[in-house]
Amino acid sequence: MKKNYFLAMLCVAFTSAISFAQLGTTTFNTATDVGSSYNTATWTDGSNLGTGFGSWTLTKSANNSGRYIGDSGQGLNSFALFSEFNGNFSAAERSLSSDLKKGETISVNLGHTPTINGEVFLQLLDDGVAVFTLKFAGGDDRWRINDGGSDFDSGQLYSAESSLAFTFSYNDDGTYSYTFGTGSGNNFNAANTISGINSIKFQSTNQGGGQNFGFNNLSIDSKYTITGNSTVASDADITLPYLTVESGSTVNIGTTSGVLVSGNLDNSGELNIASGSSLIINGTSTGTGAVTYNRNIPTTNWYLVSAPVEGQTIVDFYTDESPALGSGTGNAQNVAIAPYDNAQASGTDRWNYYTEGQVDGVDGDDTSDTFATGTGYAIKMQASGDVAFTGTLRTNDVGVSLSDGSGSGGNAFNFIGNPYTSYISVSELIEEDNVATGNEALLSQQTIWLWDESANAGAGGYVPKNLAADLEIAPGQGFFVLTGSAGTFDITEAMQSHSADTFFTPSSNRPEINLTLTNESETRATDIYYIDGTTTGFDNGYDSSIFGGFENEFAMYTHEVTTDSGRNLGIQSLPDNDYENMIIPVGINATSGMTISISASSVNLPAGIKLYLQDTSDNSFTLLENDSKFTTTLTSDLNGSGRFYLYTALDTLGIDSTTLNDMIGIYTPTPEQLRIVGVQSGAASVVLYNTLGKQVLKTTFQGQGANNIALPTLASGVYVIKLTTESGIINRKIILN
Repeated sequence: MKKNYFLAMLCVAFTSAISFAQLGTTTFNTATDVGSSYNTATWTDGSNLGTGFGSWTLTKSANNSGRYIGDSGQGLNSFALFSEFNGNFSAAERSLSSDLKKGETISVNLGHTPTINGEVFLQLLDDGVAVFTLKFAGGDDRWRINDGGSDFDSGQLYSAESSLAFTFSYNDDGTYSYTFGTGSGNNFNAANTISGINSIKFQSTNQGGGQNFGFNNLSIDSKYTITGNSTVASDADITLPYLTVESGSTVNIGTTSGVLVSGNLDNSGELNIASGSSLIINGTSTGTGAVTYNRNIPTTNWYLVSAPVEGQTIVDFYTDESPALGSGTGNAQNVAIAPYDNAQASGTDRWNYYTEGQVDGVDGDDTSDTFATGTGYAIKMQASGDVAFTGTLRTNDVGVSLSDGSGSGGNAFNFIGNPYTSYISVSELIEEDNVATGNEALLSQQTIWLWDESANAGAGGYVPKNLAADLEIAPGQGFFVLTGSAGTFDITEAMQSHSADTFFTPSSNRPEINLTLTNESETRATDIYYIDGTTTGFDNGYDSSIFGGFENEFAMYTHEVTTDSGRNLGIQSLPDNDYENMIIPVGINATSGMTISISASSVNLPAGIKLYLQDTSDNSFTLLENDSKFTTTLTSDLNGSGRFYLYTALDTLGIDSTTLNDMIGIYTPTPEQLRIVGVQSGAASVVLYNTLGKQVLKTTFQGQGANNIALPTLASGVYVIKLTTESGIINRKIILN
């Protein structure tokens, strides 16, 4: 099988079942009961002919009180209570299947015959204690409400022989709203705590003869409990207090939706999440229903992925999604599902492919392996389109074991991935200050590497991401990290977020340079950022190497300006000042006979700053701007820096080749070392004086692009350097701290 090693961010549309029901807007009935289901003989203490409620509890005083099914001031076939004369009562109470939840509404129709004495009321109870009361008392002209403080006007006048609709809504923010006949009120903060309401009670007290209290059409509706074999869609960002999907019902989270459930998920139905969308559960996830994340694979190329759910077997993925088949025959034929083994010495052997015999679901050696949590896999599909990861949601932190395979001839790169159905931030993964993990101490570089198929003019390539080039990593995305020591790499729930499904995030207004290298068929690039607080040496988290998990026969990178750690940088961050004195070594890997071109683009550089590429093979300088580029045919292999340097210089200086040849960078990366960049060849000498004019150093060297000069032990202060080259003499001041 031809092995193309790449990862891409996955962007496409998701087509869900057409549904007018919208998550968080459409309501679904979870409980109902009507009087027409009963008669006097069947409406008894303990009876329950409704759904979603507990049984009726009927109580009354000894005499002249009771209940019936019939006309009660709001029509026939309703529940009715009567309590004639002083000291008598009749009550009917109904428990809820669970405490009233945010997003739920209790509704009922109320009515009464002409009332002269006593009181009738509806109460919402918390373990028998009234939380909310709606009541009418004889002698008053209107219904009143009490939620733990003083009574207040409901907005509904006395209206005998009328059916009045009442609703009580427990809002997402913990307030309540109500409607009653012509009265209503929104977003009340109850004096009582309403989070424990678990029953509803109706009562008639001290009524006169022939004075009855009726109620009917008792119901509970919910925005976040999906019932009745319903299909509901979410096409926008939304926060839910909880989500319950009952058996037979389906929730489709569309491509433009980020759903946050601040409480628990209970899924006994189907929950489908579109490619590019995200779901975060702050509470727990329970239930026997399927959760499917649909990750779009837009081509039949290789992609690096990570399962955003847990429990899916490799066999099921192979059977349902049809990955490509590769080299080998019969049971030994490779299947395009492969984790990465960094202990292997050969780059091609590091992909540990499953075989047909392990995953075809027929042979006795079929594997029961599941996609490992937080582990990356290379996959290649027979056809483009969505692939489904189906399992259960993770609602806990994930620890991924990192290893170093260098001792066996391999490397220290570990292939891991996003384990959630939501996005995670690169910066929070790699910097301990953002989210308290031990990740920073484990990494050799605070960098992740991802395959971007759109990079390098569409040829694809691994791109580094770090604190200077942050990214929200999509669900289903695999990536590499480089370990400095073995240990557990933490990916935490707190890192989860919603984001757009795009590979690159827009940069800030910082100055940036992008250098591009092309040959006849391939393109490579490297980035330079200018950021306050960074240095001209290696800044972990802001400087990142190009990916080193495989050979880079054709590559472009930069080296540090004032040190030489040997890292081939795909991202280099430099101070946002002193541009003219920072000369950047440019490294290239390419073979003899190849024609290469180097071009550059930049944004937000200071006014007047131009980009010049120096080729030390002939001391030529090329201005890289607009459509101009440097082109040459190589007469020998290139593997490293030393031939090419990038200068950022003011065009107002009238720079030409002669002037640029004198541009030398002089730095003190440490008090023990002087670094001179820009003397490409020939003999040179350097003399160092203190402020009293005393010579404290004199030495010679052969120019080789970047030279390191050892310094004697010197006191802190200002020193003057006299550098003599074949091109002339330069005098500079330096400060030793």
